[in-house]
Amino acid sequence: MWKSLEPAPAPGNPKHVQAPVPEGLTVVGSYESFRAANERALVVLSMRLSYRMIHEEGRYLLCVDTCHAGAVQEQLDRYEQENAAWPPPAPVEVESHPAALGLWIYAGVLVAFFIGQQLWPGLEQAGMNDSQAVTGAGQLWRCFTALLLHADIAHLAGNLVSGLCLIWLVVQIFGNRLGWLLVIASGVMGNGLCAWLYRETAYRSLGASTAIFGALGLLVGHALAVGFNPEGMKRLRSRLVPLAAGLTVLVMTGTGGEQTDILAHVAGFTAGGLLGLIASLLRRGRRERVG
Repeated sequence: MWKSLEPAPAPGNPKHVQAPVPEGLTVVGSYESFRAANERALVVLSMRLSYRMIHEEGRYLLCVDTCHAGAVQEQLDRYEQENAAWPPPAPVEVESHPAALGLWIYAGVLVAFFIGQQLWPGLEQAGMNDSQAVTGAGQLWRCFTALLLHADIAHLAGNLVSGLCLIWLVVQIFGNRLGWLLVIASGVMGNGLCAWLYRETAYRSLGASTAIFGALGLLVGHALAVGFNPEGMKRLRSRLVPLAAGLTVLVMTGTGGEQTDILAHVAGFTAGGLLGLIASLLRRGRRERVG
C-alpha cells in the first residue's frame, strides 16, 4: 500500500510547517529554495512514495520514510548527475549568408568578366571552351572559365536573368554551399562532355547557360528523387511529370536561335539532372538514418 502527496504549498501558506523532523522520517535533501525542493519531491513521487516538506531555519528539508531513504537518495543522486549541466548553454548563433548574397556575387562576376573581355580581347580566346585545347592540350580549366564569358550584352543579360531565377530555386532546396557547388559542377561537366564529343573537330563555346540549364536539371533531379521508390515502378506517370516539365522548358528556351549551343544546354541539363537526383537521394538516406 502506498500513497502520494501533492507538492508542498509555497512559503507563506498556512499549511507550511516549521517543526523538527518527526520520528520515522529521514532527511534526504536540504534546499535553499522551495522550487528546488519541490522539483526533487517529484522524483520521490515518481517512485510512488510519499514525502514531507519541512521549512526550518530558512531551508526546505525533503523527508521520506526511513525505510525508503536509501533508495530515494540514490534516485536523487542520479537526478543531480543527469541535470548537472541543465539548463544547457544557449546555442551559438552562426551568421548565415542569405541566398541573395551569392546571387549578387554571381551577377557581379559575370559583369566584371564581360567588362574584362572588352578591355582585353585576348581574354575570350584564353578562357572559352575549346575542344582541341581541352582534350588535346589538357586545358581543363576552360570548362569552368567558359561559364564566365559571354558573346555580347544580350547574351549576358539573358543568362543573368534566367540564372538568377533558377539558381535561387536551387539554393532554396540544397542550401547555399551545396547548391552553388552543384550548379558549377553541372556546368563544368556539361562543357567537358561537349569538348569530348567534339574532340575530333574545332568546337568552341562560351556562356553561363550550360550551368543555368544544369540548375534546371538539378530541380528536375530533385523532383524525381522526392518520389523515387527503389522497390518498384509504382506511380511511374507521376514521376515522369518533373522530367517532362524540365524537357519542355529545355526545348522552349534552349534550342532557339542560330548561335544557340543546343548540345551544351542538353549536356548541362543532363549533368544537373544526374547530380540533383544523386544528391537528393543521398540527403534523404542520411535523414532516414538519423531519424
